[in-house]
Amino acid sequence: MNHSVRYGLILGALNVAFTAGVFLIDYKLIQNPLIGFLIFGITIAVLFIAGFELRKKNGGYLTFKNALASSFVIYAIAAVLVVTYNVLQYNVFTPEIAQELQKEALNQQVAVWESFGMSDEQIDENAAAMEDRNLFGLTWQLVGLAGNLFFGLIISLVVAAIIKKKEPEFD
Repeated sequence: MNHSVRYGLILGALNVAFTAGVFLIDYKLIQNPLIGFLIFGITIAVLFIAGFELRKKNGGYLTFKNALASSFVIYAIAAVLVVTYNVLQYNVFTPEIAQELQKEALNQQVAVWESFGMSDEQIDENAAAMEDRNLFGLTWQLVGLAGNLFFGLIISLVVAAIIKKKEPEFD
């Protein structure tokens, strides 16, 4: 199996297992920023482990291009697996929890809008628009995936810049 595909599946499985574990403990924790930071930490660790392993397999050298491609493929595979899990979890297995989490997200957003000093009319208008969206549905999950892939590209650029190592031109 291709190195990047293998690590993409590993990272995706780790992220899905972690998310499912948190969900089973208390599904409301899914919206806790600390959970997102922990998943981010897992992601960064796997990208570096995979990158340094690939560099070692290539005789201790790895071009920026190959490091970037590998990191991004790993990230993208994992992201697709997580989105697939989310769509199934919130639309097939527990749609009632998705509705509850969406209400909680709306309440949190209203508090943010109030802290910004938005008028009641503006808040009501924005809240109505947000209520009309199924944040856990396929459409919004795919929108989130697109944003996540852009973020993954940035992370992959940083990882690639760190793990690359040029072969000496002259021996």
